[in-house]
Amino acid sequence: MPAKVWLLIIGMALNVTGSSFLWPINTIFMHEHLGKSLTVAGIVLLLNSGAGIVGNLTGGILFDRLGGYVTILLGVSISFTTSLLLIWFHDFWSYSILLVFMGFGMGIVFPSMYALAGTMWKEGGRKAFNRIYIAQNVGVALGAALGGLAASYSFTISFISCSSLSFIFFMIVMFGFKGIDEKQDGTVPTVFSQKKRIQNKQAFVGLLILCGGYLLAWIGYVQWQSTIAAYTQNLGVSLKMYSLL
Repeated sequence: MPAKVWLLIIGMALNVTGSSFLWPINTIFMHEHLGKSLTVAGIVLLLNSGAGIVGNLTGGILFDRLGGYVTILLGVSISFTTSLLLIWFHDFWSYSILLVFMGFGMGIVFPSMYALAGTMWKEGGRKAFNRIYIAQNVGVALGAALGGLAASYSFTISFISCSSLSFIFFMIVMFGFKGIDEKQDGTVPTVFSQKKRIQNKQAFVGLLILCGGYLLAWIGYVQWQSTIAAYTQNLGVSLKMYSLL
């Protein structure tokens, strides 16, 4: 596996670990500490996810036009700036707006990381995407476990931890990713002009079914960061134990 792919794996793990300091506590913070209803908290998370979708689409387009380095640097710059501002500004409206922008920035990063892994290690096939996905899950596990532990002492510690790891990832991208997707002649490969028609419609239908199944599974999964998060507090489960769970 190329060294550059290892750099992507490390970067993804750090990035997701940082963001995962927040996802287990978002609903708890808004409901228990800011005094908002679960409906309002759910709407904020909806906007966060919606911004992530827009970020995904934007990241894919920018990757094709500008390359992975510029696109990832833009995305991580947005997410780092918003996480930094959260340390000082986390009243409800500030928290909600910053969470939306963070979702947009993270949304730009994710497709670009996967696409860059594929272009950096073409002979690796599915392995490149699998390694990045493993790194993502490691980050979710570490961040979720540590996020609740930090928040049990102070939510500000969670915000600082998120921002610190985001800053480390920003530095890795700025200095470690520079030139990562350039050809030997110094140009950035682009596939934006390549418009290919779907040749295998049966495979495309299969892909849509797979996406539909993934969507249904994800609807159940995200309850961990919304209703279940608040429900555990009603049961008397501590933040430490909830995040560890």
